[in-house]
Amino acid sequence: MCVYEAIQSGDPSAVAEVAQELNGELLKYSDTEFGPRVNALLPKLQAVLSGARDRALADNPELYYQDAVELRLLLESLAAK
Repeated sequence: MCVYEAIQSGDPSAVAEVAQELNGELLKYSDTEFGPRVNALLPKLQAVLSGARDRALADNPELYYQDAVELRLLLESLAAK
């Protein structure tokens, strides 16, 4: 389940499951070449799962451009609902 689907489901257990999966991904990739990218993006996704909706989350200069765009689209989609 993706972040958007978990939030839209309104099911706290689904949100917790996705948050746990993100933590696993962070550990899995933190020591690889993708570490900086994962370390920048996953805390933002975790914040969204915790209820943050501030579009400034996507303005972090440490985010890769594509990740920043995807995060902004996620936040806009959630705001539209």
